[in-house]
Amino acid sequence: MQPSDDYHAMFTALWVDNSPAVRAFAWRRCPSSMVDDVVAETFTVAWRHIGEVPSEARIWLLGCARRVIHTQLRSRDRYLALEQRVADSSTGTTAGVDEQAIARSMMQQAWTQLSEDDREALALALWDGLDSAQASAVLGCTALAFRARLSRARRRMRALLQAGDETSISTSDNHR
Repeated sequence: MQPSDDYHAMFTALWVDNSPAVRAFAWRRCPSSMVDDVVAETFTVAWRHIGEVPSEARIWLLGCARRVIHTQLRSRDRYLALEQRVADSSTGTTAGVDEQAIARSMMQQAWTQLSEDDREALALALWDGLDSAQASAVLGCTALAFRARLSRARRRMRALLQAGDETSISTSDNHR
């Protein structure tokens, strides 16, 4: 279904009239590195609801921007907390720096070898901290389908990590 020319005109007017206010609002409330994303996401929401935007569009858009900022900050905070937990867990081990670097490299290689769907399922569960019901709502599937998808993604990640571990063991044996 093609959006009508009226919707394009409404959106253009909405953007021209309100993007400076939304940008200033975001600038005052979040890190500068997030401002462009907040503005883009706010107007994406506006486009999706273009026929429902009230006459007080600026106020409605600022409310959307506020929710987008809160969502992005929560996601960023969860990511930073996960990053800190990973860093804290690796400092408590007896493994040397070389072993930690190898483990981190293997994790990154395994991650890049996963399909986009597998990475998405793992990220929603582990990075975003969503349960099956929440993640399934994000993906537009049932909770059962998400759990199956997550299980397959975990299995593939384990297999990739094991294969990488076996490769690194045989490589280190060859260097001795």
